[in-house]
Amino acid sequence: MREAYQKTLLVLLFIFCLFGLGKGVADEHVNVMHVSGVGKTTIIADRAEVRLHIEVNDQAVRQIHQTLSSKNQKVLGVLRKMGADKLTTTQMTILPQYDRKQRNKVIGYRGNMSITFHAKTQDAGSMIDAALQAGANRMDGFTLIPGAQELKAAQKIVYEAAAVNAIEQAKIILAALQQELDGIYEIRVGAQPRPYHHKQFRAMAAMESMPATEITAGEQEVQAVVNLKVHFKPKDY
Repeated sequence: MREAYQKTLLVLLFIFCLFGLGKGVADEHVNVMHVSGVGKTTIIADRAEVRLHIEVNDQAVRQIHQTLSSKNQKVLGVLRKMGADKLTTTQMTILPQYDRKQRNKVIGYRGNMSITFHAKTQDAGSMIDAALQAGANRMDGFTLIPGAQELKAAQKIVYEAAAVNAIEQAKIILAALQQELDGIYEIRVGAQPRPYHHKQFRAMAAMESMPATEITAGEQEVQAVVNLKVHFKPKDY
């Protein structure tokens, strides 16, 4: 008899927990709405991130390594003297080159060294030309970027605008349904807003008749998304 009584209590306790917890979970999501807001602004990108390469072909690995190192030092010295910022040698590779007909036959080696730097757009063009004259023989491209302070200010603007936009949308929808906002349940922010604007072209140092490189600043759009989960209730009259 006692065992039967205990089993009955356990069954009743299980049923209570099952339905009690289910009701709690359900109540948590009653009168909740999801809404997303978008904020946008434009910013002037007046700096350039430039990617240069030094390429060398030779029969001997040692000679390629020496030539790459020598040219790299010259290019870095020129750019450093001209005031390039975040000047970095990003990678160095030396790979075998094979005969097209006899694919297992090594006919030489190709070395590559990559250099990146940042500069104001009005200075970047002359720095590129000087680097090509000093030994770089390929420019992979450049990316226009804004200054750190300008980007920080733009991010503040778009976050605020996105939050306001989300609240305004929620109020408009709820008003149409005779409801009103009763609080914010959850806030989720999208990835950190960053502007993107990419230009790419190649330049060879051997092209002596090539006109001077010119890079101009440009406008970029910065965007942010804020997702809200809001509580609402019937509108009071």
